[in-house]
Amino acid sequence: MRTNGARRVIMVSMLRAYASLLIASSAAFAVACSSASSPPAALGNSTPIEDAAAPPVEDAGRTAAVTYHEHVEAIMQARCQSCHREGGTAPFALDTYAQTKARGPLLVDATQSRRMPPWGAAPTSDCAPQHGFKGDLRMTDAEIATLSEWVTQGMVEGDPSKSPAKPTFASDAITDGTHTLTIPRYTVAPSTRDDMRCFVLDPHLTEDTWFDATSVVAGDTAVVHHALVFLDPNGASRAKGGASGNYSCFGGPGFTNVSLLTAWAPGVPPTRYGTDVGVKVPAGALLVLQMHYHPAEAAHDDATSFVLRRRNTPPTWAALVRLIGNFEDAPTLQSGPNDPTSTPTFLIPAGVTNHTETMEFTMPAQVPELPLANMGTHMHWLGTNMTIEVTRPTERGGQPLHECLVATPHYDFNWQRGYSYDEPLDKLPTLMGGDKIRMRCTYDNSMGNPKLVRALQDQRLASPIDVRMGEQTLDEMCLGAFTFITPVL
Repeated sequence: MRTNGARRVIMVSMLRAYASLLIASSAAFAVACSSASSPPAALGNSTPIEDAAAPPVEDAGRTAAVTYHEHVEAIMQARCQSCHREGGTAPFALDTYAQTKARGPLLVDATQSRRMPPWGAAPTSDCAPQHGFKGDLRMTDAEIATLSEWVTQGMVEGDPSKSPAKPTFASDAITDGTHTLTIPRYTVAPSTRDDMRCFVLDPHLTEDTWFDATSVVAGDTAVVHHALVFLDPNGASRAKGGASGNYSCFGGPGFTNVSLLTAWAPGVPPTRYGTDVGVKVPAGALLVLQMHYHPAEAAHDDATSFVLRRRNTPPTWAALVRLIGNFEDAPTLQSGPNDPTSTPTFLIPAGVTNHTETMEFTMPAQVPELPLANMGTHMHWLGTNMTIEVTRPTERGGQPLHECLVATPHYDFNWQRGYSYDEPLDKLPTLMGGDKIRMRCTYDNSMGNPKLVRALQDQRLASPIDVRMGEQTLDEMCLGAFTFITPVL
């Protein structure tokens, strides 16, 4: 059992940050939700993280002769080129026939295994969300079959006149931003290890400020993997950053009273919250930009920026990201398959596969009904799948008693993101006091997990070790990210 001090570090993501929504402001939220305000008809591009939708490519896999221009190029455009294009964030482009042909067998392997495109969410036999997600990057079975057949047939180019129109991709920047915060130039040293680093950013706000758009603009795309932006209302990160303004931070920013503001990964466009939705940054607050840098064979200099666009007036609705999970005590932590005693224990023994940890959390009674716009899951290197479900005491508004909110059977720590429901605001699933949230995380702590093997090598370890909850590389988590839409007080 961990000490109380260690537990406070682990539980900060849920207890402190979530309290501001569920407990401290519960009465005010109840008043606001009972007012005459009604939700906007549609949320639009209003919650992190969203991409333009990629519809299935018609006629994929339906023809005997498969050519690049007539059949494969459209798949590359819809599923791959948001990242894999000249000037994009991926390490190689797939803009042309020659580029695609050169990597044909690799593309078949990556798509058939569902490693690519990087999209962790999918329905499973025990957790199938009833709402779809915006910007779903998953390739259809027909598209995967078409790509495979093209490679089998010798990767024929075909008639260039049958090429689809060239797509236009969203900019990685907000051109009308009012605040641009750029990290001091940071050198990513040559290494075989990933570098998880937090940068302290000061927006110099003298009053509470609302923003209706945000964007992470990657500096050196050769090494920038993904980024998370945290809100630090009390300025605790300043001391951790010291004179350099940055510090190593695997897992989280490493201080209490923190909430997640937004997240970015390759291909993710700017977040635009819509005409009447925004996020608030309190006066004097700091922002922490957590960067995940790829291993690099040579030194790279990065100067990633975070851009925000200020609203002139407060919105009617606020987007609030809250983290729930990382419970390591009963009754919220449930008994697991490898608990050493009858007491529920968060313990993933060395060598086990398909190990599960389950947590249940009941929303406090005073929490009003809140629309849920976006869901995310978070584990570390051992994580392979996470499901988040809700059981409601009674049916309400056509919502079922039991509902799967998200399942990520293709979870990959390197490709974390949020999943925004493809629904107008008045059709979103809701949570309120009395609802029971159930989170189940699945882990692989064996040498059959290639991500663990690499992490062990980085730590100069030859075999797996018992893993408990924490923020270090070989610790684990089971954490859900919930984006609520709530009335502005």
